[in-house]
Amino acid sequence: MMNQSDKYLEETLLQAKKHDLPPHYIRQLESELNQRREKERMLTMNMCRNNLLN
Repeated sequence: MMNQSDKYLEETLLQAKKHDLPPHYIRQLESELNQRREKERMLTMNMCRNNLLN
């Protein structure tokens, strides 16, 4: 589930690509977004694993 900060980051990335901002800026935004998605995925997997064990 994306929070407001994640949605803002995703929108910022889309706008950066749309306006052809420097590649290093776009890579930085993509990296941050990917880290957040990976963290969310890991939390979800852990919750599911805990639910299965209970």
